[in-house]
Amino acid sequence: IRLKGSGNNITASLIMENTNLENVPGRDEKPWELEKRMENHFRHAKSRYPAMNIEPMAYERERLTGKGMTAEDRALRKQWLLDQRLAPHEPPNSVVALETMNLPVNPIKRAFRMPMDATFRALAPVLGQANATGLRGIVPNVLKVSAVILGVFYYAKYSEHNWESLRGWHVYSSKPRQLYGREVPVREHNDFANQGFKERNVLRGGKTSFNSQVVS
Repeated sequence: IRLKGSGNNITASLIMENTNLENVPGRDEKPWELEKRMENHFRHAKSRYPAMNIEPMAYERERLTGKGMTAEDRALRKQWLLDQRLAPHEPPNSVVALETMNLPVNPIKRAFRMPMDATFRALAPVLGQANATGLRGIVPNVLKVSAVILGVFYYAKYSEHNWESLRGWHVYSSKPRQLYGREVPVREHNDFANQGFKERNVLRGGKTSFNSQVVS
């Protein structure tokens, strides 16, 4: 759509172009052809052509046909096989030896990992290499989660909000159950929002700034 004009006088003219639809893929294909084409599409990693195999003489028939392999072919084949060998720390996402776990780690993180690495390296002959490697990844995480839980519990228990500070957590408890025949305790007006003020051990027997009555 192309707009022509200026101000309030704007006119629109629609320009249609002829499009060749004969070469559009999937225009006249049948459902089974579409399914086969999409299967090849994903098998070839979304490419029009299949992946090319660069392995020299991948099949045994190629290596034995005719007069066999030449010296150049054998050297090329040997180099290919040697290239398939992995380094001690490869692949990085698999379980590897404890001696190679520090290779891809930066110096700062390596220093933090040193106590656990030394501990489980010493326990590897007793636990086994696989068990030591697995526990090496589990135990530090369990200790971190436990430290966080204990820290929150300690703060909630010993940093409870009271009348002396505005900080701390508000800890509430459920009321005791009242059974039939028991007398309901009488609440005074200053029992609510007490925040431990009536149970204090300091500033008792003094006078308030509002009146001369002794605060009990």
